[in-house]
Amino acid sequence: MNIFQNPESLLTPQEGKPSGTVEELLRYAADIREKLGGSGYLVESYLARFFHALVELSGQDSVSDGYEVSSELRNLCVYALDHGKGEAFSHRRHPFELTGADTDREKHPFYPVVKQHFEDHPDHADQPDQPDQRYTVVNRHYALLAQAFLRHTLSQYLEDEREKLHRAFHDTELNTLYESIAAVIGEPSMEKLNRMLREQFLAVPVSSGFAYGLSCALLESLNYQDSETGKKVFQLLMDDRSGELPD
Repeated sequence: MNIFQNPESLLTPQEGKPSGTVEELLRYAADIREKLGGSGYLVESYLARFFHALVELSGQDSVSDGYEVSSELRNLCVYALDHGKGEAFSHRRHPFELTGADTDREKHPFYPVVKQHFEDHPDHADQPDQPDQRYTVVNRHYALLAQAFLRHTLSQYLEDEREKLHRAFHDTELNTLYESIAAVIGEPSMEKLNRMLREQFLAVPVSSGFAYGLSCALLESLNYQDSETGKKVFQLLMDDRSGELPD
C-alpha cells in the first residue's frame, strides 16, 4: 500500500525509528534503478515528482503559519481590553496592531472565549493606560489563552492541510509511477522507499510545526517585561498562582 495515500500519517506524529541518512536513501533508490534495468528512469521521475510535491508542502510553512495566526489572539485580547472600557485605544507597536473593523473581531469564533476570560479575570485588566502596562495585560491573557487557542485553530488548519496533501499525493502521474515500479520490483520495496522518504523529509508533521510556531509566540508573551514591576509575565503569572498551592 502506498502510505502517501493516507494523509493522516503526515498530519500528526507517528511512532517509528529515527530516519536514516540521505546517503542511505539515495543508495536504496540507486539499487531500485538498477533492478529496473532499462526502465531505471522511472524511479528518478518518481523522486523528482515527489520532491516537487514536498517543496510545495514545505514544513517550514506550518511553523510560520502557527506564528502568524498568533496575531489573531493578540488582536482579540487587545480588543477585549478596550471593549471592556468602551474605548478605541490606538497604538503603533508591532505586534499589537489592530486591523479590520471592530465587528470582525466580535464575529471571530474565539472572541467569546477571550471576552469571558477578561470578565473572569478583571484584576488583570485593572491597569493604567500607559502602553507598557497595557501590553503586560494583553500578554498575561494571551499566555493563559494560548493552549485553548491552539486547539481551536489547529483543527481547521489540519483540515486545510489535509486537502493540500490529498491534492499533492493523489497526483495521477505520481501514483502511476509508483504502480509501474512496484509491478517490477514488488510493492514491499516501494513501501520501504516511501517510508525512508517520509522519515527523511516528513519527520516533523504539520501539526507539530503549527504548534511550535504558536509556542514561539507564547514564549514572547511569557518573556515580556512589565515596566512597572520589572518582572516578566511568567513571573507575574507565577505570583498569581503562589497562593493556590496546597498547604
